[in-house]
Amino acid sequence: MTKDAKPVFIGVDGGGTKTTAVLTTADGSIFRTCRTGACNVAVLKPEAVAAIIESILDILLKEIPRESIGNAVFAFAGAGRAKERENVRQIISTAGVRQFSILTDAEILYHATLGNMSGILLSAGTGSICLVRGSDGAFKQIGGRGYLLGDEGSGFDIGNRAIRKSIRDAEDGNAISELTRKLLEFYNLQQPEELVSIIYTAANPPNVVASCAKLVCDLAESGEPDAKTIVDGAAKSLLALFKHATEHLPKMSEYPMALAGSVLSDGSIVSQRFKKLLRKAALPVQIIAESMPPAAAAARSAMLDAGMHPPPGLITKLSQATFE
Repeated sequence: MTKDAKPVFIGVDGGGTKTTAVLTTADGSIFRTCRTGACNVAVLKPEAVAAIIESILDILLKEIPRESIGNAVFAFAGAGRAKERENVRQIISTAGVRQFSILTDAEILYHATLGNMSGILLSAGTGSICLVRGSDGAFKQIGGRGYLLGDEGSGFDIGNRAIRKSIRDAEDGNAISELTRKLLEFYNLQQPEELVSIIYTAANPPNVVASCAKLVCDLAESGEPDAKTIVDGAAKSLLALFKHATEHLPKMSEYPMALAGSVLSDGSIVSQRFKKLLRKAALPVQIIAESMPPAAAAARSAMLDAGMHPPPGLITKLSQATFE
């Protein structure tokens, strides 16, 4: 880094559907964002992860030398296990980044909503995960073990329940329900048995299964009985994750909680059912909204870890960051 060059700070949020990133100087005089493809480091091959990281750095650091990076925080889906984290660490080091830390995408989402406070993050999109942070600052993961071992209450779970229900009805000789008819239309199929083929021949079966979750939720909103039962089951599964999470915190008058992911988006039917179950179970919560996009929160964390405190103007920029 040249004598007069300003250090830059980078935040990256790599998830199962997209990767977003932010670069900023301490005063925000240089502020850049970018968006690229999915980056689940437990699924992609190392060379694919390396290509995404190189692409992000090339876009953000145009005309800025890599030695100008003061600090960076890289958050990736699948980075919770030691093996994947070490692989990513080596890739980032090889890319010429000297000072950096690695988090999971759930951890940076927690930072983007609950900051440094103790509480619970419940996220349900294609998959699901619950993250608890205690008074010691340590994270505890509940769920989030992927579609084979977990993902309760997620888009995959909803889609899986719906597809299985349709196949079971066909096996039993039941009349085609509204749910089955809409599923066949959605996947452009003629018979329920064809659902098996499109899933097992797909390059990414979990995404194919999860893709119908919005349809199922819309049907539940319109009163379709099978869809309503499926949505209720998903909400109950998410409540079970939350209850499990509270066991890892001291008893509170209100549990600070953030809801995230498309399934739990504000106003969604699953979110409504989940909140109704919370009230029925007399579980006191304080629901906290996201304060900034996760990639922006990662850039803020990179600054804080380096001993720099973002000024108010930069906090506003980070909170309003958009990604093209």
